[in-house]
Amino acid sequence: MEYNILLQKGKYALLETKTQYIIACGYDEKRPEGQQWDYGLYYQFFYEKDKKAEILSRAVKCFREKTEANYIALRQLEFYREDYSENAFQEILNVLGVSDDEVGESFAVYANVNPETLI
Repeated sequence: MEYNILLQKGKYALLETKTQYIIACGYDEKRPEGQQWDYGLYYQFFYEKDKKAEILSRAVKCFREKTEANYIALRQLEFYREDYSENAFQEILNVLGVSDDEVGESFAVYANVNPETLI
């Protein structure tokens, strides 16, 4: 398989082929071809140039999660009015500094979320 190494850190590499990005775990370029990593996480784009940047972003995020101890990914959090009492939903809006007339029945925010600190 032909690939380019985009990033490499320790035993992880972010690789690019003609149709996908690969997070190669246990990567060792000295191994024989076809055996250079233990397992991979594959992000396929199949020549869809309009999706290629989005898919690369996902692959880089995964690579950083695996290689940076203090990396906390930006996550999309969605809030639906129907999931909360009206008072609880209003409190969420207040905490976020958003007024009721700025949202409809749902809204989303992007935030750094550390899964280890969630209750």
